[in-house]
Amino acid sequence: MPAEDDVKDLFAISLKLPKVWPSNIELWFAQVESQFALRNITADETKYHHVVAVLDENCARRAAAVISNPPYVDKYETLKDVLLQRCGLSELARAQQLLHLQGLGDRRPTQLLSDMQALRGKMDLEVLFRALFLEQMPEDVRMTLASSTADIEKLASDADEMVQSKASTPPVFAIAKSDRRPWCYYHKKFGKKARRCVAPCDFRPRINEVEAEMSPENILAGRQ
Repeated sequence: MPAEDDVKDLFAISLKLPKVWPSNIELWFAQVESQFALRNITADETKYHHVVAVLDENCARRAAAVISNPPYVDKYETLKDVLLQRCGLSELARAQQLLHLQGLGDRRPTQLLSDMQALRGKMDLEVLFRALFLEQMPEDVRMTLASSTADIEKLASDADEMVQSKASTPPVFAIAKSDRRPWCYYHKKFGKKARRCVAPCDFRPRINEVEAEMSPENILAGRQ
């Protein structure tokens, strides 16, 4: 009769994990750990290498720091934590997907419900409420606050400050006007009739006045 360790080795060799599911990596890990449990695979190193073997290029790149230099202990849990953080959708992103579902399509209602439940995972309904609130914000405010971990009251307070700051910002043309240099003494006194100009001076005659002065009638009148 084979020894227990030999049986475990046979189970480990026969295990074929599914390729990683980047769109729902939490559910993928749940299935992976069920496979480990069924085959009584508990060795940290064995679980770690099985997961690394089925990662796609994108997920492997995001976990490159762990894969290229794994810790001495807890290799599997460290890799799992990194993949969940960097390859899985954030709770807010999943909530926003739930808010923007495109209807049944070619699915049955029960299939739609299953897809929604898989997308929700263990998400608290408060996250959905938070996503609903952010959906009502201007796009720049929403993008800035999307990664905030503050509670909903603090989030609303931060949004207040951002919206009020935008409202109190003077328009670009007003800023440009305030930066203009003043007129010199001659242009202040004589305006467009000044015959001299002393720097600094930002006098610019209006276009219609220049056109009027350059008209044939005025040019002829000036020659007479």
